[in-house]
Order: sequence, then C-alpha cells, then structure tokens
Amino acid sequence: MIITQTSESETQDIDNASQGLSEAELPGYDRMMGEVEGIVQKSKRRGVSEAKTADNVLSYVMGSKVYENATDVQREALVRDIRKRFGLKEKSAP
Repeated sequence: MIITQTSESETQDIDNASQGLSEAELPGYDRMMGEVEGIVQKSKRRGVSEAKTADNVLSYVMGSKVYENATDVQREALVRDIRKRFGLKEKSAP
C-alpha cells in the first residue's frame, strides 16, 4: 500500500480546476488571488478583524474584472472559495 501526502495547496488546486477556477479558464485569476493574499497580509499587519478582512476580500473580488468576466458558476465558485478560506459557513439547501 502506497500512501501519498498532498499539500493543502495541491488539494485546493484540484478543487479549483474542477470548478473552472484557473488562469486558463479565467484570465487574471492568478493575479487576483495574489492581490487577495496582499489584502489579507496587510489587514493582519493593521490588526483588522477576520470578519472585516473577509468583507474586504469579497468586495475586492466582486469588483474585479475577473469576476465580471466569469460565468455564473465560476462566480459562485469564487465566492465559495473565499468564504471557505475564512472559515465562513455556506447556507445549506433546504
């Protein structure tokens, strides 16, 4: 039995690829995610709460050109990805 260990980033890359969230599927995605990391780091340095940081990131993503050019499915995946990153719960289906 061979056990392989995958990193969290590899797992996230696999999840994102299945949802159409990649540079190939969504031009500008990698740059946008780099900006998101910058927002998170700057917010931590400034002592901003996690909730406010999550709001700032969601606002940035929703106002980005990548989000404008994305399909509805990709938009939903972007929002879910951000919410998952901050540990926010998704509404469940009834």
